[in-house]
Amino acid sequence: GGGSSIDNADDDGPVLASDGAGNWVLLWRRNQVLGKVLAAASPDNGASWGSLAELRSGLGGAGTLAGFTGGRYAALATDRLGTWIADWNDGCAKSIDAGATWTIPLACPFGDLWRLEGAATSGVLLADGNGAWLSAAAYLDPVTLGGSVGSDADILISRSVDGGVTWSHPAALVGTAARGRAWKDLDSDPVLAVDANGQWMAAWISGEPSLSGSDGDPLTGDTDIVVARAVPVCRPDPVANCTTVRAADKQRFKLVARGGNGDRLALALRSKDLIPGDFGDPTGTTDIGLCVYDRVAGITRLVYEINVPASATCGGVPCWAGAAGRFDYIDRTSRHGAVTRVKLRARGGGGGAVTIKGHGPALAPPRIPFIVDPDLTVQVVAADTRTCLEAHFSSPKRNNDETFRAK
Repeated sequence: GGGSSIDNADDDGPVLASDGAGNWVLLWRRNQVLGKVLAAASPDNGASWGSLAELRSGLGGAGTLAGFTGGRYAALATDRLGTWIADWNDGCAKSIDAGATWTIPLACPFGDLWRLEGAATSGVLLADGNGAWLSAAAYLDPVTLGGSVGSDADILISRSVDGGVTWSHPAALVGTAARGRAWKDLDSDPVLAVDANGQWMAAWISGEPSLSGSDGDPLTGDTDIVVARAVPVCRPDPVANCTTVRAADKQRFKLVARGGNGDRLALALRSKDLIPGDFGDPTGTTDIGLCVYDRVAGITRLVYEINVPASATCGGVPCWAGAAGRFDYIDRTSRHGAVTRVKLRARGGGGGAVTIKGHGPALAPPRIPFIVDPDLTVQVVAADTRTCLEAHFSSPKRNNDETFRAK
């Protein structure tokens, strides 16, 4: 006996979640054409279930777009810290009392992507228990991204680093998303997992030749399972004892969040205090992370991160080249994400520079403007040595919903 009953409605797509403290929530769809989303909660490990909560009431329901026939998928997760989020293809709901009551939050994963041409066919939601949430869904031809991921179905992600309060702009899970052929190279059915160390993994069904090596034509080809990982370089708090760019040295940071190919990032830092060895060895085992921390009333929080993998291969050759004190990373086809160029310099006599550039649908910028109260901290971190270079930006030249620019 669960949260449903015998009736004439078609129920499907059940999802279960538990907080490990005896509380369980069951989420499912009813009447897919009408697109209802229902939930029921149990406070005693499933021995009893409360009354049904109608999170999406169907055509014209509260929190949904009138006339939209949705309910294509439903996802559910909890951070085991008191927050539960139910997510579906055109909306979401939040509970802070183990599913007893639900509210419509100010922001949902993927924002208004569903209101446009894009159609989400499958999706999943997961939290790491440290404030980070990730939503992944298969979207077909999302015009919100300006056609930058092509007209096939691709896996898009939306991230939250503040407990689901705000969500990043939709972004392609992999940088090669734009290469798919219309109605042929279809990606679908993503799954997510995260371990206690913050290592995220994603897997999905792919018919895109650049990822799986197969012909994804649904009539003549096959599909394969593709796995991607996110390297957890950035941590919730900034790295302590980080080398700081001096006032007399150069520092510039620009982030543009326009969606799709309009998303861009550029960071340039100079420091007289960098020495060889500060960057580890990216040609070997050292992943490099760009970590952005905003401050709200003096409280620091991680709002954005993007990582560059060590020992990666681009076009059959190593993406990284160089030796201690001088490393270069080039990924012209965005095989490993949105970062296309990295320069790391540290001269033996002291001094050096860091340059990072990226663009495209896999950049996944956060929602801006930043708060900057009193400043924004940007760190470039070597994952295994935990050495880093940081800059503080307190007076941005521009800080609106599309562009942050400071020096």
